[in-house]
Amino acid sequence: MQRLECCLYPLPPPCAMQQAARFLRRGLETLSDGAIKKATSLKYASHERIYHNILATAWKIEEKERAISFLNQAQSDYKQSLSIADTDLEELKDHLHMHGLDAAEKDDIDPTNEESDGNDSSSEPQASSPGSL
Repeated sequence: MQRLECCLYPLPPPCAMQQAARFLRRGLETLSDGAIKKATSLKYASHERIYHNILATAWKIEEKERAISFLNQAQSDYKQSLSIADTDLEELKDHLHMHGLDAAEKDDIDPTNEESDGNDSSSEPQASSPGSL
């Protein structure tokens, strides 16, 4: 009892609690059996709704945990693939170096190189042959 009294909302005095209990009893006594059954049914439906909300929230948490697990696994797989690609790249660089390919020539084989080599189809339009449209 003392623990409850130290919360934000102090408990009402005992006389107020007794009066509230009397009002509740009197109110329930005036209800018909059908109304009591409906009230019980309402309480049950409310309980079920709350239960299903809790269950849905638990499944949302489970879904998020499984998504995190999937993404961690995918990241691990991609890191492994990247490691293999890095190894392959280093082997290719060593091979090119052994055959005397200098840095300027290495830039020519870089697919991200933005310089055109004269064969770029996006440069000036070429004249079409007389028979083509």
